[in-house]
Amino acid sequence: MIVKDMSFKVGQTLTIVGVAKPDATDFAVNIGPDEQDITLHINPRFNAHGDENAVVCNSYEGGNWCEEVREGGFPFQQGEEFKVRHHSYACTCVSDSWDWKKRKKRRKLDVM
Repeated sequence: MIVKDMSFKVGQTLTIVGVAKPDATDFAVNIGPDEQDITLHINPRFNAHGDENAVVCNSYEGGNWCEEVREGGFPFQQGEEFKVRHHSYACTCVSDSWDWKKRKKRRKLDVM
């Protein structure tokens, strides 16, 4: 999923509701103005890219991936609904949390 070309101001919240496919190995949600500037890339990995039950967060700037963040728990289940809430000031994932103090602004991410 790619979210782009929308106005998002400090203090606002974006909620994304989805269902991971029952046989999904991973999926990604990308939030940013376009494919060359992804402010937040969240990639829950059930069993992909050498990771198992890991959430990878990152940013993509000027054609380059930045440093990955891999902390916290894994609140996703294959075939089940999830909600991702993106706030524009920090990053938190359910009861296990980390600060997404990447680059320009702090962000917050809640996964339920």
